[in-house]
Amino acid sequence: MQSLFFSTHADRIALARQRYFEEGEPPSGILSEAVFQSWARCLRQKQHPCGQLEFQPVSASRAQLALQKNRLLRDAWLADASELDAVLGATNCGAMLTDPSGVLIGATCSRRGHEKITPVAHRIGVNFAEEAIGTTAPGIVARTGKQACVQGAEHFFESVNFMHCAAAPIRDIHGNLAGVLDMSSEGIAFNFDAASVVGLYASSMLAPLVKLLQGLVSCVFFFHALSHHGFYGKFIL
Repeated sequence: MQSLFFSTHADRIALARQRYFEEGEPPSGILSEAVFQSWARCLRQKQHPCGQLEFQPVSASRAQLALQKNRLLRDAWLADASELDAVLGATNCGAMLTDPSGVLIGATCSRRGHEKITPVAHRIGVNFAEEAIGTTAPGIVARTGKQACVQGAEHFFESVNFMHCAAAPIRDIHGNLAGVLDMSSEGIAFNFDAASVVGLYASSMLAPLVKLLQGLVSCVFFFHALSHHGFYGKFIL
């Protein structure tokens, strides 16, 4: 009888995949609950772990709408992008930003020689939703609103079992999911606490976003007050 007491986490995940996908035995205590629930949702959506995975963009109109609707979020991303790119330059990681539904609206440009999937995946408009590309950290966050880390064979599709990703939610002033920040490494496991780092940067992006939104709210109340007192037309003229 095969044992789950393997020397490495990768070995335990490999056996857990075999038992769950081939025999239906839940991988209790081996996977995080978030990853296991994602696997289960993928199976219910008729996805197959050996299936061909393609990082496809949404329609041009939907991608453009995502950029327009999330302009403030992109501004906050761009304000941090150069610093984030410099920090990640010393690692094997890249970063990306998605809207709340999982559509990519920003990414760093690492262009490392060993990367094959990252340049294809990190394109504006690519859909990282769970129903599109299975279990990934950004997909789980977009689905649940909670921070997630998915490493190696924890990904649903075998074709991306050498990816490592950690993602955190970015929230608006009401606490709703405004976007997802993800850090990923292709073929090389994280050698630092990626979950803490991505969580820190997601929180730092929230501050300028809140400031911008509060400024807009103040403007709305200001012009509402002018209009209420009959000054709006005079002000415009």
